[in-house]
Amino acid sequence: MTLAIAYILVSVLAGATGQVLLKKGMGSMGPLTLSLGQLGSILWRIATNPYVLIGLSLLPVARFSGWLPSREWTSVMPTPLPA
Repeated sequence: MTLAIAYILVSVLAGATGQVLLKKGMGSMGPLTLSLGQLGSILWRIATNPYVLIGLSLLPVARFSGWLPSREWTSVMPTPLPA
């Protein structure tokens, strides 16, 4: 049970850190106006921003390293809603 709690804690911390880094990375770019001519350069700026890259890489880590193993090890199952 304590191992499941550790996995959940890692998952929550990685998810929160990923969200904060993603917000910082997108916020550092300033206002973006999307137009067809500038779409390639905007996508390149997003794809090469280190905060965005680290933030996006932490989100799947949070999802698959924490929640899936912890659900397998715990006996807590969602109950159906009453009719």
